[in-house]
Amino acid sequence: MMKFVKLLLCMSLSVAAFSGYSADGIEVIGKSSIKLTPDKYEINLAIEERVASASKAKAIVDKKSTLLVSSLKKLGIAESQIESTQLMLTPIYEKPDPRFENSRINKKINSQLKVKTDIELDETPEIVIPYFRVSRTFTVTFTDFSYYDKLLDNAIKIGITNISPLQLSFSDTEEHYQSVLSAAVLNARNKAEQLAKTMNVKLGQLTNLRESSYHVPRTYAAVAEMRAGFSSNHGDREISAQVIATFAILP
Repeated sequence: MMKFVKLLLCMSLSVAAFSGYSADGIEVIGKSSIKLTPDKYEINLAIEERVASASKAKAIVDKKSTLLVSSLKKLGIAESQIESTQLMLTPIYEKPDPRFENSRINKKINSQLKVKTDIELDETPEIVIPYFRVSRTFTVTFTDFSYYDKLLDNAIKIGITNISPLQLSFSDTEEHYQSVLSAAVLNARNKAEQLAKTMNVKLGQLTNLRESSYHVPRTYAAVAEMRAGFSSNHGDREISAQVIATFAILP
């Protein structure tokens, strides 16, 4: 995938702010930066059902899982880019209200489950299971941002319970930074040559060079809007480098 890279060289020639002249030579600050567009994306999609019957909840989650994977493949996302957790089955416990001591409770949990229990005085109420929670989470990675809006639309239609913020990151950041660092050194050389020309002196060899600051973007989250008809975009991030260089002055 081609990356949109715009090279920005900072060519400021302010002697007072960025440069210095002494018997040791000319000291300058070289800067460079580029803008990178994220090219790696990751999102978590969770399916959860709460039903009195564990088997019924599992069947619903399994069906939605199949629909989700099928829709992702139709978008062009490979099966190797789709990871899922094991099916999680959690019984949800509930205690009868202790205000009903010395009485018989007829509690209708839902249309499928009723609980009857006797509670004696000073007796700990019996714990019952009114329903089960069944869940599965999918982690999807892709490199084409155009998939994102369609992915969200499909997820909402299928009935995905929870959609995490999209995680955006960059590939080959070290390679890009080394390129920016080299450009910063070149920027320092150009500034020193311009200063030497202005002062009518001859510029000698580089005598000292150190990296003074840098910035490399990390993975960050983009907030997704939970509605149908998505139209998403994302901003570029900057990689920058700065060096301090000293050049000798020839006699």
